[in-house]
Amino acid sequence: MDEITQLKNQEVNYIIAYGRATFVSALIHHRLIDEFHLFINPVAIGKINIL
Repeated sequence: MDEITQLKNQEVNYIIAYGRATFVSALIHHRLIDEFHLFINPVAIGKINIL
């Protein structure tokens, strides 16, 4: 988390972080996220029958 804090203290317009729930939870816990953009990726579950 120290590296992310250093990045936030620089004159950077924005930082984008993609990650799994544990990574994002850690960022939230340390109050390192200023803004959230949530994306939903639909997944098709099932079977395709090809004739």
